Amino acid sequence: MDCKVYMLMFGGMPARPTGLATSVLRRSNAFSKKNIKNDILVYEWYNNYDESINHLEDTNQLEPNSKIRYMYNELANDMQRDDRVKIVHSPEEDGWVAIQDNVKKNVYRCYKDGLYLKFKWYSEEGHLLFIDHLLPNFTREKREWFDSKGYVRKVEYMDYQTNAPIRVLFFNKKGNCFLSLSKNLKTNMTNQIIYFDENGAFKAKFNNEKEMLSYWLLNYVFTENNKQMFLISEYGFNRIQLQNIENKLGNLKVIYTLHNNHFAAPYVVGSLIRKEHTDFFNHIHDYSAVVCLTEEQKTDIISQFGSGEKVFAIPHHAPKVKGTDIQRDPYTVVSVARYEKVKNQDHAIKAFKKVTEQIPQAKLELYGRGSQEEHLKTLIKELDLEKNVTLKGFSENVYDVFYKSALSLVPSDYEGICLSLMESMSAGCVPIAYNFKYGPRDIISNDIDGKIVERGDIERLSEAIIELLSDHNKREQMSIEATKITDKFSEERLVSDWINLFKSISK
Repeated sequence: MDCKVYMLMFGGMPARPTGLATSVLRRSNAFSKKNIKNDILVYEWYNNYDESINHLEDTNQLEPNSKIRYMYNELANDMQRDDRVKIVHSPEEDGWVAIQDNVKKNVYRCYKDGLYLKFKWYSEEGHLLFIDHLLPNFTREKREWFDSKGYVRKVEYMDYQTNAPIRVLFFNKKGNCFLSLSKNLKTNMTNQIIYFDENGAFKAKFNNEKEMLSYWLLNYVFTENNKQMFLISEYGFNRIQLQNIENKLGNLKVIYTLHNNHFAAPYVVGSLIRKEHTDFFNHIHDYSAVVCLTEEQKTDIISQFGSGEKVFAIPHHAPKVKGTDIQRDPYTVVSVARYEKVKNQDHAIKAFKKVTEQIPQAKLELYGRGSQEEHLKTLIKELDLEKNVTLKGFSENVYDVFYKSALSLVPSDYEGICLSLMESMSAGCVPIAYNFKYGPRDIISNDIDGKIVERGDIERLSEAIIELLSDHNKREQMSIEATKITDKFSEERLVSDWINLFKSISK
């Protein structure tokens, strides 16, 4: 199909993508293989964009027809490959004394002539993230943000009364300011942005970031005047701006995707719509198309809001990845997810207490990172499970994790479809999932290629684990069935579904 596709990200595109970023990157590459040119658009500021994109390109994670574009770099006219010499910022400076924090070893408080005047924070990799500059009375004057090559890319000037940013300056790679932003201290909202060209001349003025986003899209991105364009907006944010642009351009269709459950707690039919989605669903009749990841969510949306002709279900695809050295441990159970309350890793740990009573050699490994890490460590200790349950931290290759494990657990409260569930099955690691919305009922054939247990039933979760760790023959047969997900949710099906959608809304 002769068209140009754009995908407007929610959040960034890190060097080691997970979750939404992974799904968008895989979709982009699938399009590229079918010669559908596409750009991933990133509009949220982060200081190491160049490093992330360079890593994705250098490790061949981007297909030739795929491109990632960053609003701040394009407004700064910084599209070229970053070849600047790296600056190393030592905690110690001539004439200064740097005292390392007792707990956070990447933090330093710097003194000069007895006065505490700088606070330095370094990344885990060792490069300087930011410096807080302090006045002698401990008031914070400004914060300088550095990119991974050691150059200042953003400076926040603080209000002395509230200790919050009142003016923010953004700098290009040459060290010139190209954006000057002021904030309303009562609301913490932006009230003005001045945009300068590379020579420092005035170029444009915006009232907020949403206006700046519209300016970028209209003046830098949507330049295919004689070609049909599609914008896939990941989540329904920026609705007003995108609808205005769609109405203005006759050759653009905007498609909104939903990557998560749209219900608030308890996350089932009859629950309130989540606050951040209320406005979106109030205007669902105005859209060209809405795409969710499961047939179940599609049915729920249509039954509540109508517009059945505008709501589509296009799930992620499950890549076929061949393990080079599969040595599956028949007693290892894993969970790959953020350490957050909604993921319920504490349920998995509690269930494993009973598992170890019957199968002492069983091991549970939890891969991820997040706010619940200390809570999970405490729970493991309280249940005396230190020999059986381990927090493994972030994994850069989840397939290596799944190929060495017998079972994977997905005890979430809700998901959009749960990418790790599909990855687990494609690697032959048999899943046991709660019956949450959305994903398990669309993906798992219960007791054939995985198990589904009632959400929150820790007792049944432990019983399912014990059953499959005890019955090796059954688990091995389910493992074979699980790998068939790569045919059910194939890359070919994904591209075909999207092309059919494009054709449908172009008529």
